[in-house]
Amino acid sequence: MTEQRVIVDALNIDYPAARVVNSLSFTLGNERLALVGESGSGKSMSARALMGLVRKPGIVSANRLNVLGNDLLTLSTRRWQALRGNGIAMVLQDPRYALNPAKNVAAQLDEALTLHQRLPRAERRARIHDIIRAVGLNEHVLQRYPGELSGGMGQRVMIAIALINNPQVLIADEPTSALDARLRNQILELLVQQSEERQMAMLLISHDLPLVAEHCDRVLVMY
Repeated sequence: MTEQRVIVDALNIDYPAARVVNSLSFTLGNERLALVGESGSGKSMSARALMGLVRKPGIVSANRLNVLGNDLLTLSTRRWQALRGNGIAMVLQDPRYALNPAKNVAAQLDEALTLHQRLPRAERRARIHDIIRAVGLNEHVLQRYPGELSGGMGQRVMIAIALINNPQVLIADEPTSALDARLRNQILELLVQQSEERQMAMLLISHDLPLVAEHCDRVLVMY
């Protein structure tokens, strides 16, 4: 049995009008777990709770909500800043909305790195070049802006940003739904490759059951 990097026990997420997640429980070790379900079942909201991104008037409660030994229900703002992006990171669905259109790729990677680590400029530059190659992109991409990238390239850049600090847990929230079939397979294969090379746990949120069956160790269904 692998170490439990994420423990969720009876997670509830409530808004004034409705409860959007009801008594969700699961654990995640060094493995790939798929979270599947129809639209509106609370998959993405559950991921946001693990990232500390449920905003008021939303209320998060649970018997236990733990990531890498951190109790998320009592975590201070300072500890959240240390954990988010460093211990646990997230890849969102569409790079058109997740990337900053006013900054080139190199600047966004450097920002993600300097938020969590104090490194000399030369070492940061080396890390940036290493990660952009690791996700299958040419270094010329570093000087481009998000509007100059194809959908597949943009998604690889988002993966690079998520991985640059070597998180132990990665949440991939519908990372391929905005891509065509060929690119979907490429991006999932990249995520699997990186999770194996980095010994990184991955929570994959998807509605694509064939991809989930091929790439994940376990499946959790929300309804």
